[in-house]
Amino acid sequence: AHYKVLTIQNYKVNDYMDEKIKHNIELKERYLKQRIVTLYVNSIVPTCYFCDEKYENRCQMDDVKQFRNLFNFCFIKASRPLDDDLSDHSHSISKQMIKMAKLDGEWNELIDKLPDEILKPIQDKDISKKVQETSLNSLKETIMAIEETNGGRSGELMLDMLVTEEDISDLLQRITMATYCVDGYFLGEESQGLGYSNMIYIHLQLNEYENSKDSCKVNVFFVEEPESHMHPQMQQVFIKYLIEHYKNGIQGLITTHSNEMVRVAGIKHLRVIRKTDSFLSELHDLSKLINELQESSNSEDKLLANFYDWFFEIGYSELIFADKAIFYEGDTERLYIRKLLTLKKYEKLKQQYIAYIQVGGAYAKNYQKMIELLGIKSLVITDIDYSKDAEVIDEIESSEITNATIKAFYRIDNPESNPTVKDLYEWKNKNKNIISNGLIYTCFQTNNDGYSRTLEEAMLSKYFSIDVTTSLTKREWIEKKENSKLKFVIPTKGIEEENSIKLRDILKSTSSSKTNFMYSVVLNEKVEKTEPNYIQGGLEWLMK
Repeated sequence: AHYKVLTIQNYKVNDYMDEKIKHNIELKERYLKQRIVTLYVNSIVPTCYFCDEKYENRCQMDDVKQFRNLFNFCFIKASRPLDDDLSDHSHSISKQMIKMAKLDGEWNELIDKLPDEILKPIQDKDISKKVQETSLNSLKETIMAIEETNGGRSGELMLDMLVTEEDISDLLQRITMATYCVDGYFLGEESQGLGYSNMIYIHLQLNEYENSKDSCKVNVFFVEEPESHMHPQMQQVFIKYLIEHYKNGIQGLITTHSNEMVRVAGIKHLRVIRKTDSFLSELHDLSKLINELQESSNSEDKLLANFYDWFFEIGYSELIFADKAIFYEGDTERLYIRKLLTLKKYEKLKQQYIAYIQVGGAYAKNYQKMIELLGIKSLVITDIDYSKDAEVIDEIESSEITNATIKAFYRIDNPESNPTVKDLYEWKNKNKNIISNGLIYTCFQTNNDGYSRTLEEAMLSKYFSIDVTTSLTKREWIEKKENSKLKFVIPTKGIEEENSIKLRDILKSTSSSKTNFMYSVVLNEKVEKTEPNYIQGGLEWLMK
């Protein structure tokens, strides 16, 4: 027993020493990595070149200052000190308005005259003399106390006024404030919300810069995140104004995380920076994509360019900011998918920015070029849409489909073919439904989803463990409905309790109340139990 205790104790000591050594090694590795990165960053020297648009035929400049001198540059930072309460005394708008006013000759002439006009009554009324006399009386006791300690050599201690034109000029600058006149009442600049103050401040900065335009230089301004504190409608109006007002003479670059601003600006004005690695990002020029499509001799490309212009504002502007994207067909799909992503098994997806783009089965294919350009991993969830009349397996597998997106993606490797359902089952089993270098995964119902053709069919098939060929009596369907609490419609007209009813018949009757069905799934916590295999497979792929 004594030997066993010693063995255990020795094991614990050795284990502790191993952990301590391992910890020391990790600390040294972390220090060395930080040191290497610091040395690397400190060794970087900026170099500027004259070159062509392809960054070739480079000619190095001797000094970076040469490059900077080519530009008349204005940078409006995202961090803007603005007043929104009485305790804040930055008065940024007032200061900026004074700077603007100084550019006007009449204002400067007025300011030059005011010190003399203010100084004259001060001198005429002997204010300085009165200050001296009053202060002498007020400080009499203090002066007497001082004389007792220094032998009466203090002289007459008093307050005096030395008022110069510079003092009055500074005073005028300090007391000149921006005010809002509302129904005859004058309100301070802090009376407005930060969004409104932010917009005014940017306007003032840009107007000042516009007045400093230099025809011998490249005039360019940068505004960092102008959407700060602005509500969506103000963001839309503001970006419209900037694009229209500065389209000639001055170039501007605006950085933003605002979906509203991106939507209104439109594709041609967008340049998207996306992270591709820990220390690497790429710039994507969306205007080039539109120009290439518009200049193409292919009529379908021209239609696609119009499609992007028409639907950008309402359809997919959030793609610009997304880590990943999910394309779906209708409102019920959106409700169901968003609820699915609240499940713990999809927690990794919740940590990322997912763009949800609603498209019909005929239009999801239109987004392929945009997805490829931005490099966004995307899941297309769509219905296989074979013939509604196909209700036995042989008929289903030999049926052709009407879904334009599935057919378009299938024809990438199988040109000019009209795939049958069986062809598509095999295509998906071989992972051929993953296209665009692994960026796009198209998921649709297969034989693993009970040979269903729509989302609702697949959900009921999964929940009740049946396929579309299964027939149940009316009585059995009523029992299943009552036990599950799911709201689907059972056909009743001319059907007795012992008559057989197929799943397809249930869905035909439920077609006009799909939203009610989906709400019943969510509210009765049946989301995971009804999750079709094809959607589960797609979300698991997207999560990787």
